[in-house]
Amino acid sequence: MSSRPVPAHLLDIFDTLVFAIANRRQVVLRYGGLRREVCPHSLGWKGDHLSCFAYQFGGRSRRPLPKGGQWRCFHLHSMSELAVREGEWHTGPIDPQSSSCVDDFVAYVGFPSGVEEQEWTPLDASIVAALQPIAETMDTLVVQHIGEAIAPLEARIAHLERTIARMEGRMGTIEQ
Repeated sequence: MSSRPVPAHLLDIFDTLVFAIANRRQVVLRYGGLRREVCPHSLGWKGDHLSCFAYQFGGRSRRPLPKGGQWRCFHLHSMSELAVREGEWHTGPIDPQSSSCVDDFVAYVGFPSGVEEQEWTPLDASIVAALQPIAETMDTLVVQHIGEAIAPLEARIAHLERTIARMEGRMGTIEQ
């Protein structure tokens, strides 16, 4: 998931789309001068542009909209007048993650290709309690391995700092 900053002039549009994606809400917007009705499925970066991959099911379009709707790629800098609304969620036979509209995802509906959505049930408190010691042991092991991985780097940094100090000492001697 992307952590790039969103340009200030696109924040309202960005936040509206994140909300709509997270809550599976329809969005009515103006794009290319035309009013469109879409269900946004993914949001993120395509190169230097923020893009939204959405299923357009209503409104107007420069190209004829097939019955039922069609996938479209929208650039946030060309969107305006966004409004979120309740309504039937529209989608089509493609995974939003497989589209070329977005390369660096910020938000998306659905699951990675090949993974089916499953009902989520909370864990019983006794299971959580039983897993706690395992989680703590794993945390300890991870910290230990990170420490072991960093030790040679710390030694190398210390060596480089000593080398730099010696070189600076020699430079001082040469300058005098």
